Amino acid sequence: MLEEDVPNVIRVNLLVKLVYGEIGQKFGVKYGEIFNRIGAGFLKDIA
Repeated sequence: MLEEDVPNVIRVNLLVKLVYGEIGQKFGVKYGEIFNRIGAGFLKDIA
């Protein structure tokens, strides 16, 4: 992907911008994240 002489921090920064930039485009923003909602159903069983 990138030359070996490019520092890891720059590689990570570019990768994060690429991935979160693609997600953001889906929602009309510069960067975005996707979260999965997990219900608390198991807590009701404990209580």
